Amino acid sequence: MSEAGIHFEFYRHLANAIDDQPRRNGTVFESIEPEYGNNIDGFADIVIFDANNDPVIVIEAKAPNGSNRSRQDIDPYAPKVIRQAFRYAGDIGAPYFATFNGDRLVVFDAYDEGIPLLQRSTKSYDISNLDAFAGTFLDEIARIRAGEAKWDADDDAFVERIKSLH
Repeated sequence: MSEAGIHFEFYRHLANAIDDQPRRNGTVFESIEPEYGNNIDGFADIVIFDANNDPVIVIEAKAPNGSNRSRQDIDPYAPKVIRQAFRYAGDIGAPYFATFNGDRLVVFDAYDEGIPLLQRSTKSYDISNLDAFAGTFLDEIARIRAGEAKWDADDDAFVERIKSLH
């Protein structure tokens, strides 16, 4: 599947999950925008907004296969991919960003003060069913915003990173 196919498929499932249940753990997800480019250089693949029209999370998708790209261009832990998503999150003021390759999604804290970008808090998810994952993802983002979710421990983050390479 192409990169556009991956992010539009995830967009569709997320939009349905927001329509079905916009309120999750104190957060009201109001809207979702694909190919968001307002006041930024480039286009963020997906941006989710809350009821105040504040950006909650930016999601940057990369094609996992069927592409001539190198492994580092599709790895959700690759510095280039992380920096691209972080730039979009910073440009629009989203507190979180995620990198996604169809099989794995990694959420990052965009404003982990005093921590270098590539060492920020992360939460990683293996995805086998995108439709089922969309609602879980929104629940998790709401829990993170409420301070009720735990970020991956450094050891777990390292293990997930190694697993993503295989």
